[in-house]
Amino acid sequence: MGKARRGGGLEQLLDLIRPEVEAETLRAFGFRMAALAVRRTDPDLLRLGLLAVALASLRSMDRRDDLGALAPLWRTASLLRLDPSHEFTAAAAELPAAAEFLLGWVDRTPDLQDLVEMGFRESADEDGFRYVRDATVRRRILEEDYARRPRIIRLLSARQRRRWLRENGFD
Repeated sequence: MGKARRGGGLEQLLDLIRPEVEAETLRAFGFRMAALAVRRTDPDLLRLGLLAVALASLRSMDRRDDLGALAPLWRTASLLRLDPSHEFTAAAAELPAAAEFLLGWVDRTPDLQDLVEMGFRESADEDGFRYVRDATVRRRILEEDYARRPRIIRLLSARQRRRWLRENGFD
């Protein structure tokens, strides 16, 4: 701590702690609680994760990240034989500032709440059940979007597309 103060590191550290970092941490916590709730068959862990993601939505700069984090929690409620709509509504009542966000998810059509469509799949490792990110659906969406673009735009963006595919393990 002393070294950080002398070198200006403390101010730099404080600059790094910003809303998006906090939101990402809360989303990661919620994601992990979704899997742990299934492993332990513990609805309280689901609820804790749901509140973490709801809180993240208040600090986030990109709603799409928050929406993606809800899919595993929605699925977890089903796996625990709970009513996902009830769980999300209860969380909205507990955190009114995030009610619009949570209830917006409840109002989505089932295909827009689908785990796979949101880029996840169920899996297992040595610790048991878990959710993993799956870029297959995102790649399909990217390919469909790419095909709809005018030819000149496709040519200009081909380099970016190849980079994205390589970074996501498709090359």
